[in-house]
Amino acid sequence: MTSQLEHEEAASENVESLRKRRRALQREIRGRSWAVQGTGSVDEVPTTAEMRVALDGTALVTTFGIDDEIHGIVLTRRGCWMQRLTTMAEAERLVRRITADLDALALSHVPEPLRDSWRAIL
Repeated sequence: MTSQLEHEEAASENVESLRKRRRALQREIRGRSWAVQGTGSVDEVPTTAEMRVALDGTALVTTFGIDDEIHGIVLTRRGCWMQRLTTMAEAERLVRRITADLDALALSHVPEPLRDSWRAIL
């Protein structure tokens, strides 16, 4: 699949400009992911108990890395706990796989049954 995508890219007249544009968009997306709107100040910090009541059947999850592992903190109405999720290497492997599948889905000439198969995987 990767070699097919590379062949398709090589056939394009705009390969380098498309790659530059993709890198620029990826940098912009990464930059925006750290942006915060508002003043950044908090008047009153809610307690965990108040947050649990406010969740009303939903969950709040935040992720973070420690060494080579990714962990998550989960807060629900029933409790709060930390969960080891995966390793950085495994997360990177999955991201590469998903990116390849999404790239393949973006190709307009891929037969619909193959596109359906990729959609089912994602």
